[in-house]
Amino acid sequence: MSVKAASQGLTRRREDFPVRCDDQVVYWHLVRAGCGIGAAQCLIGDAEP
Repeated sequence: MSVKAASQGLTRRREDFPVRCDDQVVYWHLVRAGCGIGAAQCLIGDAEP
C-alpha cells in the first residue's frame, strides 16, 4: 500500500480483495472479462476496444 494512502487512513490487505492475481497475463484477461477494476499500461489499455 502506498504511504500516502496509509497516512490518510486507507488501509487495505490482500485479504480485502476476493480476486487477485500475480500473473499479469491472467490479470489482464480477468480485467477484460469484467472481474473487478484493474489498471494497465496505456499501451495495453489503448489496444482494447
